[in-house]
Amino acid sequence: MTDFRTRTPDEVADLSSRLRTLDWSWQLDEIPAIAERFGWDVVSTDEDWAMLDTGFGLASGKVFADDGEVERIQVGLSTIGPDTSETRALVQQAYTAMTARLAADLGAPSAEITDDPRQTRWSGIDSTLILEELDRSLTLTLASNDWLDLFDEAGRLSQQGRL
Repeated sequence: MTDFRTRTPDEVADLSSRLRTLDWSWQLDEIPAIAERFGWDVVSTDEDWAMLDTGFGLASGKVFADDGEVERIQVGLSTIGPDTSETRALVQQAYTAMTARLAADLGAPSAEITDDPRQTRWSGIDSTLILEELDRSLTLTLASNDWLDLFDEAGRLSQQGRL
C-alpha cells in the first residue's frame, strides 16, 4: 500500500473558494497574514519567495514573487507519493474527483490542458485558479493572469523552438 494522502474534494473546494475571494494587494509582505488566516505556517521567506507548511510538510506551499509582487501561490493538495504505478493511479483518481468537485462549484473550466503536467483552470478577472496533476502529487495554484499569460507564451515559444 502506498503512503499517499490527499485533501478531500470538499476541502479543495473550500480552499479554492477562499483563495479566489482573497482581497489583497498581491504583495509578498501580506503572505504572513494570509498564511495565518488559512492556518498555514510560514517556514521561510526571501525577497521574492516564501515557503509555507500548508499541512503536508515544510514545503507544501510556495509563494513566488517578482520585486515583492506575488505572481502565484501554490498549495500542495497531497503528499508526494513514491514513484510507482499505484501512486500515479491514485493521483489520477484524486485529480478527476477534485476537478469534478471544483467544476460543480466554479462552473466549467476556462481551460483544460492535457499535456504533461495536466491542468484544469478557472479564470477570474485578475487571477486564475489552476488544479495540476503531477506524476506523484497534486497542487492548487492561484496565479495572477499577467504572470500566467507570460508563462503560457513562454511555453508556446518553447514548443516552436524559439526559446
